[in-house]
Amino acid sequence: MHPHSPNAYLISGLIVRSEIVLPGMIPAAPGAAPDVTIGSGIVPHALDLALECGPTWQRGARQFLLHLPSIGRFLIEDGARISVDPADCATDQDVAAILVVCVLGLLFQQRGLVVLRASAVETGGRAMLFCGPSGAGKSFLAAALDAAGHRFVADDLCVVTVDGQGRALVSPDSAGLRLWWLAIRALGLEDRRGAKLRQALEKFHVRPSAACAMPLPIGCAYLLAEDRHGDSTAIDPVAIAQSALMLGGNAFRPALVEQMKQGKPYFLANAAIARAGGVFTLRRPLNLKRTDTVVAALEDHWAGLADRSAA
Repeated sequence: MHPHSPNAYLISGLIVRSEIVLPGMIPAAPGAAPDVTIGSGIVPHALDLALECGPTWQRGARQFLLHLPSIGRFLIEDGARISVDPADCATDQDVAAILVVCVLGLLFQQRGLVVLRASAVETGGRAMLFCGPSGAGKSFLAAALDAAGHRFVADDLCVVTVDGQGRALVSPDSAGLRLWWLAIRALGLEDRRGAKLRQALEKFHVRPSAACAMPLPIGCAYLLAEDRHGDSTAIDPVAIAQSALMLGGNAFRPALVEQMKQGKPYFLANAAIARAGGVFTLRRPLNLKRTDTVVAALEDHWAGLADRSAA
């Protein structure tokens, strides 16, 4: 892989300057001072003073080493620098996809930020978050809501901050969606399909109908679940004590939150979201043809929340 001239992106509220092109990201002003830099470099095979280790990673006090044999090695330092040593068989697409979906998530956690596995859309000037593990349907739901007129905010990672007024905010993570081919067909988005994320996967960049480029206050958060034995949609409130545990469980890497003793920011973010509108479970059918009913149920729920706020 040949390094490219530096590119500037705005990702989850941070200016990222990268030698490696990151498709689908929001461009930043060329002269902006970077918060994070990404470049090719020498990456060690092991950290000298590792605090914890896993099958593909090691964590030190100020470093995180990730080794994916078919992609390469990535060294994250001080929440500000990422060095990349790609594998010989890795393509630019492979490296960029892992940087955006995985490595930056680890960097955000290294910075002490609240990082949720969530998608988000905008309605009424507020961001609505949909939390769940990989494969839960976060991106699909965000795409369906975008098609229904709710601006796209984030696809896979939501970095949550709490401002001086106690509001929970989320910043856009990218300029577009990342969807499997089956989801693209189900939603009729073939004309918005872009390049593949990785050659080995049938997952593509997809242009949203409208996207938000600025931070938004969070309205509420939904924890995704499936109705495996029925065809109904149900939205139920979650008590604040339970929602703190459930949101923490949807951190990008929950084990790292515990290891790095970062529980307090998640607790504060949960409290702010609870004050704003609350945390709910969203149980919906597996049948993709019932997506319209899920969208309608959410829109009814948002109208109810708005009525209660006005009262």
